[in-house]
Amino acid sequence: MKSEKQRRLEIKQRRLARAKSMVNVYNAYVPLQKAPVDAVLADLSILESNNNTYGSLPQFYVDRPFACRKCAAEEVWTAKQQKWWYEVAHGDINTIAVHCRSCRMAERKRVEEARHASAEGMRKKQEALLRGRGNVGTN
Repeated sequence: MKSEKQRRLEIKQRRLARAKSMVNVYNAYVPLQKAPVDAVLADLSILESNNNTYGSLPQFYVDRPFACRKCAAEEVWTAKQQKWWYEVAHGDINTIAVHCRSCRMAERKRVEEARHASAEGMRKKQEALLRGRGNVGTN
């Protein structure tokens, strides 16, 4: 008689094997598109392992223009940046760039300053608590 852990492991292995076989079947039916000259080819093996989607995965990346949501500046999300975001940083395949570089840097700076202010407040609070405990114990 097998333990519950052994049964779960067998079920997981069967599901993984079935998923791998379905990926191969699916890729056989997806026609290859002709990539533009300035396109960067996508690594489908990385995309398949990191994205759980019913839609098709991109075979290549091309530069995509967008307008920043904060300042409305016109920018281009380059194919190279997209490749890094989807394949190295493992970003969700359904996401796109929405903020320009200057707005992203400003937001990072704001968050970092808020983090430092919070840490400083916590440090002061801890010091006050320690001073308060010292006074109570000496009376």
